[in-house]
Amino acid sequence: MLKSNKPPLPLALFLLIGIIAISFSAIFIRWSSAPISIIAMYRLLIITACLLPFLIFQRVEITRISIRGWFQLLVSGV
Repeated sequence: MLKSNKPPLPLALFLLIGIIAISFSAIFIRWSSAPISIIAMYRLLIITACLLPFLIFQRVEITRISIRGWFQLLVSGV
Protein backbone atom coordinates (compact mmCIF):
# COMPACT_ATOMS: atom_id res chain seq x y z
CA MET A 1 0.00 0.00 0.00
CA LEU A 2 1.07 3.54 -0.65
CA LYS A 3 1.23 5.94 2.24
CA SER A 4 -0.48 9.26 1.84
CA ASN A 5 1.59 12.40 2.34
CA LYS A 6 -1.49 14.30 3.40
CA PRO A 7 -0.70 16.63 6.33
CA PRO A 8 -2.59 15.98 9.58
CA LEU A 9 -4.03 19.52 9.49
CA PRO A 10 -5.17 21.23 6.30
CA LEU A 11 -2.75 23.88 5.08
CA ALA A 12 -5.64 26.30 4.58
CA LEU A 13 -6.03 26.35 8.37
CA PHE A 14 -2.47 27.66 8.78
CA LEU A 15 -3.09 30.22 6.06
CA LEU A 16 -6.22 31.41 7.84
CA ILE A 17 -4.38 31.69 11.17
CA GLY A 18 -1.63 33.70 9.49
CA ILE A 19 -4.08 36.09 7.86
CA ILE A 20 -5.90 36.66 11.15
CA ALA A 21 -2.62 37.21 13.02
CA ILE A 22 -1.41 39.75 10.48
CA SER A 23 -4.77 41.52 10.51
CA PHE A 24 -4.75 41.98 14.27
CA SER A 25 -1.05 42.86 14.60
CA ALA A 26 -1.51 46.49 13.57
CA ILE A 27 -4.29 46.92 16.12
CA PHE A 28 -2.21 45.44 18.92
CA ILE A 29 0.78 47.60 18.00
CA ARG A 30 -1.41 50.70 18.06
CA TRP A 31 -2.71 49.80 21.52
CA SER A 32 0.79 49.21 22.85
CA SER A 33 2.56 51.89 24.82
CA ALA A 34 6.03 50.41 24.24
CA PRO A 35 8.61 52.24 22.15
CA ILE A 36 8.86 51.29 18.48
CA SER A 37 12.32 49.75 18.90
CA ILE A 38 11.07 47.41 21.65
CA ILE A 39 8.11 46.33 19.53
CA ALA A 40 10.42 45.61 16.57
CA MET A 41 12.81 43.65 18.79
CA TYR A 42 10.05 41.44 20.16
CA ARG A 43 8.57 40.84 16.71
CA LEU A 44 11.98 39.67 15.44
CA LEU A 45 12.53 37.56 18.56
CA ILE A 46 9.18 35.79 18.19
CA ILE A 47 9.61 35.03 14.47
CA THR A 48 13.15 33.78 15.10
CA ALA A 49 11.83 31.41 17.76
CA CYS A 50 9.13 30.20 15.36
CA LEU A 51 11.57 29.57 12.49
CA LEU A 52 14.35 27.99 14.57
CA PRO A 53 12.88 24.44 14.45
CA PHE A 54 12.84 24.56 10.64
CA LEU A 55 16.49 25.61 10.67
CA ILE A 56 17.40 22.68 12.91
CA PHE A 57 15.58 20.13 10.75
CA GLN A 58 17.05 21.48 7.50
CA ARG A 59 20.66 21.95 8.68
CA VAL A 60 22.05 19.47 6.13
CA GLU A 61 20.62 21.46 3.24
CA ILE A 62 21.81 24.73 4.77
CA THR A 63 25.40 23.48 4.98
CA ARG A 64 25.30 22.77 1.22
CA ILE A 65 24.73 26.44 0.34
CA SER A 66 27.76 27.85 -1.48
CA ILE A 67 29.51 31.10 -0.64
CA ARG A 68 27.91 32.69 -3.69
CA GLY A 69 24.49 31.52 -2.47
CA TRP A 70 25.10 33.05 0.98
CA PHE A 71 26.13 36.30 -0.68
CA GLN A 72 22.95 36.33 -2.76
CA LEU A 73 20.88 35.72 0.38
CA LEU A 74 22.67 38.58 2.12
CA VAL A 75 22.12 40.98 -0.78
CA SER A 76 18.46 40.01 -1.14
CA GLY A 77 17.86 40.80 2.54
CA VAL A 78 19.26 44.34 2.28
